[in-house]
Amino acid sequence: MTVFGRLDGEAYVWNIVTLGDEAYHVDVSAGDKAFLKGDEALWGVYWWDTSEYPVCPHGFGDESAHAADAESAEPAEAGESGEDTEPGEPGE
Repeated sequence: MTVFGRLDGEAYVWNIVTLGDEAYHVDVSAGDKAFLKGDEALWGVYWWDTSEYPVCPHGFGDESAHAADAESAEPAEAGESGEDTEPGEPGE
């Protein structure tokens, strides 16, 4: 998916890719600084309309993010849908 946003205040385009069930930002022009990164890693330098694009919860291979998600997750009660809520701005 192509992302239309801003980089350092200037109009800019990069990609969001999906690997498995996870989405990641990829900016091939930026090298490792923006390759398979999550929203929080890019927000502030990059800007995009968060309502128009999928949430990228963490960077690829970021084991600390996966561990934190697993520790904070609680099993759903019987009858709960388990649906995600709408996210706010990255870092909220």
